[in-house]
Amino acid sequence: LVGSEMCIETDINEVGSRIWSLLEKPTTVADLIGQLTNEFEITPEACQQETLVFLQRLQQDNLLQVVS
Repeated sequence: LVGSEMCIETDINEVGSRIWSLLEKPTTVADLIGQLTNEFEITPEACQQETLVFLQRLQQDNLLQVVS
């Protein structure tokens, strides 16, 4: 994944790629986790933990803006 404003490369797996595509429109973390647990064989707890880590990484790299 390469940011358009910065040259940042990040290797992402299939789940990370899916999260990225789901973030094309505004969504909540709860909705992301619900969608991912429906699509992949992962427990809600593990999905939440891994999703939050991934989202934090995107935010640290200025690829994600969190709004309330």
